[in-house]
Order: sequence, then structure tokens, then C-alpha cells
Amino acid sequence: MSVTDAPIFALRIFGDSLEPQEVTAVLGREPTRSFRKGDRNVGANGKEYAPRRTGMWMLAASEDVHNVENCLRNFLAHLPSDLDVWRTLGARFELILSVGLFMDETNEEFELPASALEALGRRGVSINLDIYAPTRAPGPEEPCPCGSGAAYAECCSVKT
Repeated sequence: MSVTDAPIFALRIFGDSLEPQEVTAVLGREPTRSFRKGDRNVGANGKEYAPRRTGMWMLAASEDVHNVENCLRNFLAHLPSDLDVWRTLGARFELILSVGLFMDETNEEFELPASALEALGRRGVSINLDIYAPTRAPGPEEPCPCGSGAAYAECCSVKT
């Protein structure tokens, strides 16, 4: 797999009874962003929306490593390894790890090894993958993204 930018990881914890300072105390990390159910919801444009429907605690990080497994390992290394902490959180809240991947080429694949999935599973954390396509078309002499082995100019860029 080839990515143009390092993956972005965000651990998001949701719950109607979520008190951000409680989660901060349990995980030992300050959130990137947090709010309680019913808090004001003001967008970046200053527009006010309906109050927050649920509480959220989020810790975001962009790892400077292009290997998803290594990034995940680094991200989890900054959080408690005690599974009882995660079981307690998971019993009360929804735990989701969002991963944003910015692809360098189209039609690529990547692998999340069983060890990475197991580390999340033991913690009761679901994973959400948000995969972004490349922002430019391949050059005429570059390999076609369909995987044919032909140059892009001789394959999918040919108009019929």
C-alpha cells in the first residue's frame, strides 16, 4: 500500500452519560476534542446547530509512519494497556477507532494484520476506515490504475 500522507487516527468514545473529564482521568490523556450531551454545537463557520445528541471524547493523532500497522501500534502505545480499563469504558460507551488513509494510487489494497485487529478487539474497540482516493490522475506513461500493466495512455484514458 502506498499513501500520500501519514494515516490519521482518532479514538472516539461516545455515550449519553459521557463526562469528558472522567474519560480523561481513566485514559490519562487530554482529548483533542470533547463535549457532553446537550452542549452547544457551534460549527467552524460560527453557525449554531441543534445541541449535541450525545457526549464524545476524541483523541486524534497523525503518525509520521506510512505503515498502518506500525501507526496503530504507536497510537495504542500511548494509551493504557490494562484491558480492565477498556472493559470498563466499553461497558458504558461506544469505542471506535477511526483511521483516515490517503491513497497515493487508485485500486490499491492494504492489510490490517490479525495482531492489529486482535489488539483492538481485546480492548473492545471497533474500527472505522475512511479511505481517500488520490487527488490526481496518473500521467500518460504511468501504469494504469486498473492493474492491466499497460500505460495509462494506452488503457483506461483511451476514449471510446
